[in-house]
Amino acid sequence: MDSPKVSRTNSALTYNEVEGMSWFYNLKNDSSIVSVPLSQINRFHDLFGEKYAKDSLRRFPDHFGYSNNSSNIKKVNLELDSHFYIVLLTIDELLYQEVPSYIKVGRYYKSDFTKLRNDTSVNKIYDSMNIEIFSSI
Repeated sequence: MDSPKVSRTNSALTYNEVEGMSWFYNLKNDSSIVSVPLSQINRFHDLFGEKYAKDSLRRFPDHFGYSNNSSNIKKVNLELDSHFYIVLLTIDELLYQEVPSYIKVGRYYKSDFTKLRNDTSVNKIYDSMNIEIFSSI
């Protein structure tokens, strides 16, 4: 997708992310909770012409709330209701593994993302290069 300001690829927003979020917004109902580690996914509403639409967003605590022995994201994040989605953009993960200032803060480690992907309380329902979407069971 070309950026209108610089006539080149806009690295901040990929085609895969746009397609994934379009698919996701057609799937979810308005009352579903959407949990994210960092991204500002509401920016997609502007792109889709729904500027004032808002998601019921919940931010995760550090390390998705996992402690050393926990492996169930729903149990460690008790405020999540019976059904929720997790949207994970590649940039969310890479910031905490590649950018020195984010690494220093240490909110998320590679092992946290591995725990999320292996968590049996969520299913991956979408995966395309720059975006993964999970649904609670």
